[in-house]
Amino acid sequence: MRKYLLSESGTFYRANLHCHTTCSDGKYTPEETKKFYKDEGYSIVAFTDHRKFVRHPELCDDGFLALNGFEADISEPTPGGWSLTMKTCHLCAIALDENTETAPSCAGISYDGESISAYIKSCKDAGFFVTYNHPTWSLESYPEYMGYKGADALEIVNYGCVVEGFNDRNDHCYDDMLRGGERLFAVGADDNHNEAHHFGGYTMIKADELTYEAVAKSLKEGNFYASEGGPKIEELYIEDGIIHVKTDCAREIFFSTDRRICHYAKGKDASFALREFDYFRITAVGQDGKCSWTRAYFLFDKKRK
Repeated sequence: MRKYLLSESGTFYRANLHCHTTCSDGKYTPEETKKFYKDEGYSIVAFTDHRKFVRHPELCDDGFLALNGFEADISEPTPGGWSLTMKTCHLCAIALDENTETAPSCAGISYDGESISAYIKSCKDAGFFVTYNHPTWSLESYPEYMGYKGADALEIVNYGCVVEGFNDRNDHCYDDMLRGGERLFAVGADDNHNEAHHFGGYTMIKADELTYEAVAKSLKEGNFYASEGGPKIEELYIEDGIIHVKTDCAREIFFSTDRRICHYAKGKDASFALREFDYFRITAVGQDGKCSWTRAYFLFDKKRK
């Protein structure tokens, strides 16, 4: 019996889930941003301007879907305000209902794990899909991000930060949070503010159709994978106790878990024996070294021994 982890049916749509425009500190208007991404083959952009929840139904057409969202920032207090050394937590929140008109404000939220976790809950209760963004750029490390509870996803790659010199490929942060009990998905995003930030990180969402409702359903279910321009992950399924991964052009494929049960395979396809672990995830590496990442899949509901 074959069980698909990335659904067998549907179409993959390329999405940027973290985007800034002239509505906040971006260089380009929402209309210009749509054109850039649509011309590059993207079907979905979540418009997540800083602290501004702006709906963009006018941008939607048969080949393009604008998701409505915003980016919240909660920073540690520093004398004189903004500082190049202060720690800060950034969260993108994407409305799962296209008719949502208001969003929870992050103003006045204290910079501590309990307060930020409560804010994440308020966003989710209001119907938003919440991602934790670019921990490296944010100068956050294990003591900070391990206090954040309840987010839907982590940016496993933030291309806007990468091109600015930050190592915001966040595999280790992802595993830390997973091993700490969070059941997070993994997304890729551009975090574009200008032309240098375009087209480097994205999420391939598999949905039945290019509608707000169908794409929101795929986000909630984790029916997607993240990429920085790495191999296309075409199939992921379990059959007869074997996990099968099929890509278009991978040079190598890594199988990671919460334990010392990890594997490596050369080639564009790979198979791994299903053993008991809390979760597994796949990293597919292309000929140029660029990666694509599945989310973590939890197949057993047992405590780690």
